[in-house]
Amino acid sequence: MVIGVVMASTCIWTGAAEPRIAICLDKAIDPAVVSQAQSIAGRMFSRIDVGIRWYGYHGSCPVQDDKPIMIQTTSHTLEGSLPGALAMALPFEGSHIRVFYDRVQATVDAEMVPRLLAYVLVHEITHVIEGTDHHSDSGIMKARWDAEDYQQMRRSSLAFTEEDLQLIRTGLARRSSASQDPSPTLKLQSYNQAHIPERILSQAQREVTSIFKRIGVKTAWVTDTKPQYRIVIVETLIDASGTGDEAFGSTPRAPDGMPSGRAYVAYGRIKQFAADSEKWRYPPLNPEHVLAYFIAHEIGHLLLPADSHSPIGIMRAEWRAIDFKLMATANMSFTSEQAKLIKNEVARQSRKFEQRPPD
Repeated sequence: MVIGVVMASTCIWTGAAEPRIAICLDKAIDPAVVSQAQSIAGRMFSRIDVGIRWYGYHGSCPVQDDKPIMIQTTSHTLEGSLPGALAMALPFEGSHIRVFYDRVQATVDAEMVPRLLAYVLVHEITHVIEGTDHHSDSGIMKARWDAEDYQQMRRSSLAFTEEDLQLIRTGLARRSSASQDPSPTLKLQSYNQAHIPERILSQAQREVTSIFKRIGVKTAWVTDTKPQYRIVIVETLIDASGTGDEAFGSTPRAPDGMPSGRAYVAYGRIKQFAADSEKWRYPPLNPEHVLAYFIAHEIGHLLLPADSHSPIGIMRAEWRAIDFKLMATANMSFTSEQAKLIKNEVARQSRKFEQRPPD
């Protein structure tokens, strides 16, 4: 359980003259150490010209105005919760971080705790800024730090790679653009004709939401209002040969070539594919994850022009081992051109949808 405290209604600015990122930091656990870490982290970002506005986690946190990054600190972390991890971020969701403070304390001596905590904060904040779970081979964004990295932390010499500096700049620009350009909303409704467990369906829907959020499109899974598109999940699909063996999904089109407003996804085929993934030396895949990407693929067909397959990414006609590796790490997406077309089409459809008379 995370225990919060009400912080003062002021904020601390660090970095550039015009701070770009608002961060609400929970100081309920060991506030003196967390404050030290906050100061060190602020200076680290200041050195790369990233301004930070620090707020308390409650009360003063400008949740509605600045879309801040929310950081909770927890103690008594469960042993089975992300073993070995000092923290976790939700980079594709774009807002939340949890720091396992008890593990930070157990990793180094007491004098080093504020500095290690600062590096943990900077590492996870950077994931959220970059909008990816990408790790570097060295430096602050390395997946697992070793003894030499800890020595560099003591000397304040562990730094970002040039690639990460570029990803940070790109991420800052994307966050700024997103705040100025409201995301259009795609209203979807799922029909669970395959009777898959609700847990799997809900997780797949959340993953689909994350996929589209990465390209600046909001999704709303509706049940009580009319959707723009319907996603029908069936056990099998019958292909042109009548066997139904190969089809993962289908997006029928009307005689005039326009999408019908429905997409079909074959969960039975997906479930078997996920179960067989280890035999093919793919990363271990879970059915809900694979289901989400096939749903996103078929939604892409609903929103993009006909014959919209591409050589790379989600809209590739046949995914390869590398694609499933990217999928397993949430790094497969639409191409930049597809993302632009999808966003424009969702905005157009949203305007059209809002103008329709009620049934």
